[in-house]
Amino acid sequence: LKSEKVNAHSHRISSVTFSPDGTKIVSGSWDETIKVWDADSFDMIESRRGDGMVFGSDCEGVECIDATVRMTEGGGAFYAPNPVTCVAIHGSRVVAGAASGELYHLEVM
Repeated sequence: LKSEKVNAHSHRISSVTFSPDGTKIVSGSWDETIKVWDADSFDMIESRRGDGMVFGSDCEGVECIDATVRMTEGGGAFYAPNPVTCVAIHGSRVVAGAASGELYHLEVM
């Protein structure tokens, strides 16, 4: 897995999802912000105050245990320094939010 990290929020990330076309990532946090990220560059596009959650699509094919994100069918594993709290998948891309507020963008190679 190829990985990138951004310090996305100041508190635990509670939810994350991809836009239907896979071009954006939306994350929600206990810091009461909702942020939109470019899925290719991982640059933040927008940040809003809010306590809402985003709901992603089916995460079939990925298993999360504590700080490990593992592809269930030969795609490898990613070990985060902090517990992973939420995951979303779009094609070969996986995005994972952590208890530390970090957001990880993973790509199956």
